[in-house]
Amino acid sequence: RIQPANVCEDSMISIKFNDFNELKRNAEFMYSNIIKNERMCQGSEQKFCALCYSCLGKERHQRDWNFDCDHVAGVTLLRSSGPKDFIAAFDEPSNTTMGKNDDDWIIPGLLSHKSSIYSDTEQWYLLHWLIWLSDKSTFHDRHYKAIDNWEGGEFFNLHLSDYLRTVVIYIYGGTYMDMDVLWLRKPTDVKNEYLAIDHTETFVDWNLEGVEYIENCNMRLRRLRRMFKDMMEKVYSEGYDPNCITCVGPIVLTKFVKEHRTLIDKSGIHLLPVYFHFPYHYFTTVELINRHEAPLEKLYNLSLSSWSIHWFNHATESSKIDDESVLATAFKKFSLSVSDTKLTLQGPTKYQYNFSNITDQLNQIVSANGRFEGLDVIRVHGKLEHVHQVEIRAKTQYGMLSFDPSGR
Repeated sequence: RIQPANVCEDSMISIKFNDFNELKRNAEFMYSNIIKNERMCQGSEQKFCALCYSCLGKERHQRDWNFDCDHVAGVTLLRSSGPKDFIAAFDEPSNTTMGKNDDDWIIPGLLSHKSSIYSDTEQWYLLHWLIWLSDKSTFHDRHYKAIDNWEGGEFFNLHLSDYLRTVVIYIYGGTYMDMDVLWLRKPTDVKNEYLAIDHTETFVDWNLEGVEYIENCNMRLRRLRRMFKDMMEKVYSEGYDPNCITCVGPIVLTKFVKEHRTLIDKSGIHLLPVYFHFPYHYFTTVELINRHEAPLEKLYNLSLSSWSIHWFNHATESSKIDDESVLATAFKKFSLSVSDTKLTLQGPTKYQYNFSNITDQLNQIVSANGRFEGLDVIRVHGKLEHVHQVEIRAKTQYGMLSFDPSGR
């Protein structure tokens, strides 16, 4: 309402007059309007858009001048530098010491309010995040004070979950995954940053290409990427729609990627094709919980082309998981539970070796040769009351054998 520009809006409390005022209006002219009970800007020049006012039918939109508006933050820069720098930029970490002063521990020795012991190291990828929201009836005053008035919307819990996952990735970095995402194998390069592509049943105007869009249920990124902070600040501006189920998550993320696709590709963030994380989709995921004639074989074939599966709990939660289904088999295969039986050696009956050119064609989706990961993992499984010493002996008929540097 106070702007140093040649614009006029009736609710302004300060108007600038200068030689560029084509109609030569001044304070006396505006005062005469008020005396006559007319609009303050009646007869004044109003062809230019004032910051944070409606620009309908006017020239020089605020975004053309690199300005944006927020009902809380006020007038802000749309981007602090050129688009390329904006996409690739990282914010500076807080100049604080974890566990002291204004950065208290959340988990002592591991996680503070502003960082973690891994976030600024080469092991940032070790951080994994899950979001679990209880019913609104369990919330206390301190929760509502932190989230303002979102609780009035129909999709409050979903929006809060979408917001929180973006916040933890921005502040700490690492991998976020939904509770209904099951890893089949470790990514080939654990330090690669990625966003995952899925697809819808039908085309919508915010899709990337065809029916593809960015899902936010599985993503891995370094911390303090400025673009994620900017996205969330804009979502909860005056354009926030509490009744739009995916507007805080997939839609805002997809629109941003769509607008800056080339720059994001160059910034080090990989956009993974659908088959990496979504071999089944929302409308076919029921096949994972239904009986299958050869569930283990199907699961193994999935692991050759995918890193994970998403069984979309909200689409399957009312259905029973069949004991002979792909999903039940995965649970059994990856279970860490043990019975009171003797120790047994578990591992694959066969192992597929990939030549380098084949691995390249697969976009490095498979494990590196010689690494027994995912369904190929070799382990001793069982339970004993007392174990004083364990010795593992291994030999190969052909080739060489080596363990991890850690000796595992």
